[in-house]
Formats: sequence, structure tokens, C-alpha cells
Amino acid sequence: MSLERSRASEEMGDYGSWVMRWREGAAPWLVAIGAVGLVFVLKLAIRPANGEATPFLLFISAILVTAVLSGFRGAAVASVLSAVLAATFFLDWRGAPATSSLRMLMFTLEAGIVLALARVAERALKERREAVGQLREEERGLWEANQRLSKQLVNSPLAVAEWDSEFRCILWGGRAEEIFGWSPEEMLGKSVIETGLVVPDDLESVGGLMQQLLNGQPLDGPLVHRNRTKDGRELICEWYTSLLLTEEGKLSSILSLGHDTTARVNAERELAELARELERRVEERTTALEKLNAELRVREEALERSNRELENFAYVASHDLQEPLRMVGSFTQLLSKRYGAKLGPEADEFIGFALEGVRRMQTLIQDLLTFSRVGRGDGEMTRLELSEILDEAISALRMPIEERAAKIEADPLPAVFGRKSAMVQLFQNLIGNSLKFSRERPVIRIRVEEVDSAFWTFSFEDEGIGIEPRFADRVFAIFQRLHTREEYEGTGIGLAICRKIVELHGGRIWIDPEYDRGARFRFTLPKGDTD
Repeated sequence: MSLERSRASEEMGDYGSWVMRWREGAAPWLVAIGAVGLVFVLKLAIRPANGEATPFLLFISAILVTAVLSGFRGAAVASVLSAVLAATFFLDWRGAPATSSLRMLMFTLEAGIVLALARVAERALKERREAVGQLREEERGLWEANQRLSKQLVNSPLAVAEWDSEFRCILWGGRAEEIFGWSPEEMLGKSVIETGLVVPDDLESVGGLMQQLLNGQPLDGPLVHRNRTKDGRELICEWYTSLLLTEEGKLSSILSLGHDTTARVNAERELAELARELERRVEERTTALEKLNAELRVREEALERSNRELENFAYVASHDLQEPLRMVGSFTQLLSKRYGAKLGPEADEFIGFALEGVRRMQTLIQDLLTFSRVGRGDGEMTRLELSEILDEAISALRMPIEERAAKIEADPLPAVFGRKSAMVQLFQNLIGNSLKFSRERPVIRIRVEEVDSAFWTFSFEDEGIGIEPRFADRVFAIFQRLHTREEYEGTGIGLAICRKIVELHGGRIWIDPEYDRGARFRFTLPKGDTD
């Protein structure tokens, strides 16, 4: 709706409102009195006092004028005044009462007709005023909506294009010039083909989709096709297209809102390419890992066979070596008894060295046999109360504990799954190691903590000579000693046995390098389901 038409409607509505306010105030009384008074004076001026000319035509004229100027209320007042004046001054009730009554009746009918017409006219005027006011409000709302839509289209972050029924451009706004380079003057009035906006290879598909839209079939989504810019670049754009219809349902124009999606589409293509490349690399890595896992399984099986063979060899060797070693020891002792005095002091010394070597060899073989037996024939995995395991280990070490006046402090110990003999040996070796390398009256502390939901962590602490961090791994190797036999007895196999027991139970063992008041051995054991 045009602005001029809206203003004309507003002016008409204002005039109608003024007329209604005029007729609803005191004006009807004034107009009625003035019109009737003027007629009365005029009648008196043009007729003698006793004249017989009737005044009713003039009074009817006054009522009509009042009805036009002030509506039904004024006409009613004028009718009453006219009837009173006519009956009082212009009718002969004494000389011709019948004629006067007839004339009064005719005047009343005529005045009634005028009043009825005034009422009808006033109602029509009121209805017209209301209709004009409503139309004015509707037109104002449409005008405001049109202004808002125009501003939104001009300031839209999208390219705005409107096409008539022949696909000629009638609006080119928003960011259209910024995106495509053409100004509105270069686009208006041209068809889609003439503008060169759509890449020629996409014209057929775009035309088919537009025809589908014109046939009343909705599109599945926005139109996506290639557009050409003024400087010859190709863009990939999304267009949201709507049909604008007239009140009769005919096509008025086609409104298209578009934006450049080239960067997004290129990014999606790059991501898809990267995804394919990643998938290819993952497939290659998976194949390589599967191959590597197969090789590791083969090596693991070979290592397991080698370990079993080494354990069997150690067991057999240590067991079979004991008999010839006992024979060497027995004959050396027999040689010392029979010929010791005859061979002299030097021979006795050599024989003593030989016997000491035999004893050491027997100890080494026995320790090797013990090491090889760990995990062999230790029974099934059962639920073990470690407090009972600790009691058995202390009982086995009662003599050295009493000799050293040692004190053992332990936290409440949990239950775990394991082999009983192996666990007793683990506790016994760790306590025995602390007794060996501690001073008089040592205090050995056994702590337990729940580091995570899968493992218990145990600590054996003493106040002995400690272990340097650089030897933290060496002490767990078989037959590795940090001190001479003259300083401390033993073969260096006790901690190796401890590591083998812990690892067979799924844990690990290490020395805490931060503990500086002696030595602290820490190891983990799986919790398992001990309920």
C-alpha cells in the first residue's frame, strides 16, 4: 500500500472523527435553535401577523439543514421547536381546528420522515467512520511491515534477489553486490541467463528445480549450485527461494535469499579427504600392528618355551649336580681325616678351601633349585589372608628375630588370591633381607595402601644400610651381590625369587628411591574377587 493512500485514509478518518465529535457535543442544540429561529424570523418578516400562508415548508427546510449539519439529535430538537412554534403562532385552532390538526399531522409525518432519514444517514456515517478507521489501521500495519521488511532486506547478511514471472531481476540488495560484484543498476531488468549469474552447466538443473517450485511442489531444501561473479570466479551458493503470490493466488514474483558456501564446502571436502586419508593410514597401521602382534605372539611363545626349558634345565642341573658335589665333598673330608696330618699344614689349608668351595657350591645349587621351583608345584591359586601368611613367615624366622631383638609392625593386611607357599617365601625373604642388613633392635614396618581399584600396594621398610638408587635394578637379578661374603652372607638370590613370585602373581616390585632412612621395598598384587 502506498504512503499517499495511507495518508489519505488517515485524513478521511480524522474528518469523520471531527464530524462525530461535533455532533456529540452542544452543537446540535445551537444549530437547531439557530435554523428554526432564522426560519421563524423570516416567516414573520414576509407574512402579516394574521397571514394564512403555512410555515411548514420553511420549518421542514430548517429540520433538513439541521439534520445535515448536526445529525439526528439536532434534527430532533429542530422538529420539536418547529412544531411548537408552528402550533403556537401559525395555526388557527379556534377558527379552523380541523384544518390545523390536519396540517399539524402532515408536518409531524414529514418531520418524522426527515428524522428517520437523519438516523439512517448518521448510522451509515458511523459505520463508514469505523470502516475507514479499521482500514486505516490495517493499511498502517501493512505499511509498517513493508518498511520493516524493506530494511531487513537491505541490511540482510544474505544476498537478496527478486525475480518477476519471466525471471527478470526486479530487486538486487542485501550483500548481493558484495558477494557477486554486480551493482543493482547492472542487474535490474535482466534475466537470469543475461546476467550470467548461474554457471551455464548448472542452468538446466536450476531451471528444473524452479519449474518444480512453480508447479507447487516444495523443494527438499535450498537450491545449491554454482554461481559466477563479475570478475569470473565461481562460487558455490545456497539459495532459499519462495513464491510471492497476489490476492488472487497468481504469481507476483520470486524472492531468493542466498549466501556463499564455497569456504564451507571446500572445508567439508578437505575434511572428507582427510578422513579418507586417516582411514587409509589407520588401515595400514592396523595391518602393521596385526603383523607385529603376530610376530610378538610367535616370539612370546618362543620365549615361554625358552623360559620353560631354562627352568627345566636349572631344575635338572641343580638336582643332578648335588650327587657328584656330595661325592666330592665326602671324598675331600675323607682325605682330610686320613692324610691331613701326613700332608702338612699347607695341604690342610688347601683341603679346607676345597671343602668351603663345596659348601658354597651346594648352597648355590640349593638356591638355584629353589629359584627354579618358584611357580612349579606351588598348588592352585586360592584366597589367602596375608595376615596369616605374615604369621607363618615370622614363625619361620623366629630365631633370627629373637637374636636381633627385632620388632615387626604391620597394618591390617587384606586378602588376595595367590599360591600360599610362594607368598610365605615372599614375606620371609623380604623380612629376612631387612634383618640381614639392619643394625641391632631393628624395626621392620609393613604398610599397605589402596592406590587404585585394581591393585594393593605393599611396603616393607627397615632402618638398615639402604640401597643406592643406581643398584635399584641390579639387586633383583639372580646371584647379584652388592657386598662381599665376608661382610654379609648369602648368594644374592633372595630378591630375585621375590621378583619372580610377584610377577607370577601379576604384580611388580621395586625399591623406593625417595626413602632415605634405610630400604623400602614396594610391590603390588591384584585385588581380584576375594569376597
